Amino acid sequence: MYPDAATIADAVIDRQTKSEGDDIRFEISGQLDMLAELQAGQDAMRLKKQELIDKLFTPQIRLEIADIEAEFADKEATLSGAIAKLTKDVKDAVEQFGDTVKGQHLQAVYRRGSDLWDSTALMRLAKRFPDIWDAHKQGKASVAIRKV
Repeated sequence: MYPDAATIADAVIDRQTKSEGDDIRFEISGQLDMLAELQAGQDAMRLKKQELIDKLFTPQIRLEIADIEAEFADKEATLSGAIAKLTKDVKDAVEQFGDTVKGQHLQAVYRRGSDLWDSTALMRLAKRFPDIWDAHKQGKASVAIRKV
């Protein structure tokens, strides 16, 4: 027995959709390769720039810079530690207080915890109670570009 026209049409559409998907994937892959080349060029330019800047520093200037860095290292570490501790204390206090607090230059923004649901359990419930789908919202997808 031969397949009917609808079955043949569905098979052709499936092949076209797959082919279009492959074409789009190929195009995006090419754009990613181009992006990687641009980023590599940017890195090379940054290195060349730093190389030219470094040539301007004499050994004497480098020693003086090292002395300045050493002089400030302990002070910077102490200040960073104090900032980290006070930041934690403020965040803990605002979390306990339960509302945003503004200072003259900074504000600690309170954001209540997110409502979390067990998606797997809800999917099982939705099979028995389809009205649950009325409360379903699909969030916007996001894309991150990472090195391979």
